Amino acid sequence: MEVKDFKKNEYSQGFTLLEVIIVVGLMLVVITASYNLLFHGIFATQSIQEQALLSMEVQPFYYQLEKEIKQARKSEENQPVVRGESPEGVGYATLIFYSDITGDGKPENIKYALENNNLVKSYRVRNSKGTEFDEYPYEYSGNYGNERTVLRNITNGSIFRNIERVNQDPNNDTDHRKSFEVHIEIEGVQDKSQKMYFEGYLMTRSRVEAD
Repeated sequence: MEVKDFKKNEYSQGFTLLEVIIVVGLMLVVITASYNLLFHGIFATQSIQEQALLSMEVQPFYYQLEKEIKQARKSEENQPVVRGESPEGVGYATLIFYSDITGDGKPENIKYALENNNLVKSYRVRNSKGTEFDEYPYEYSGNYGNERTVLRNITNGSIFRNIERVNQDPNNDTDHRKSFEVHIEIEGVQDKSQKMYFEGYLMTRSRVEAD
């Protein structure tokens, strides 16, 4: 009787080697899958946070530029309402235009220029000609002042592209509207390898010269 009990229990104690291998293999599969899900989840969260930080930096700049461009008007006799300077590849690193940003009803000469990977805004006021003659055409001279950095860590140079007349009729010299594209590549705030690519289209509204 004791021999039979021994033989009966001989097969019921512990796991076989094959069972152990199968269990360990399944555990490894589960652990690997869990790790991959966790890793990709963390990476995706970081990427979303990075894009949100960059968007918070770019959007205020773009909204302000859009507002200024909509109000822009031709102010100098021999200069268009919007022009690009400092050619870079397919576009320009500098944008110059005329718009009232001080609230005095007269246009300032505004410049957005890429300097050491930062976009810097500055402006200068019109030359004084006396109250009686303070009207179009205006004149601007001297250095730009009131500098302020509006964007940092830009990685591309051709920010302002395809600056062109809205009215393509060569015989129409009374419609001064201009349009252009904005292309910005900016590196991550926390992770330098994470880049944000921003594109926009802007157009001046006024067909006529400034008052």
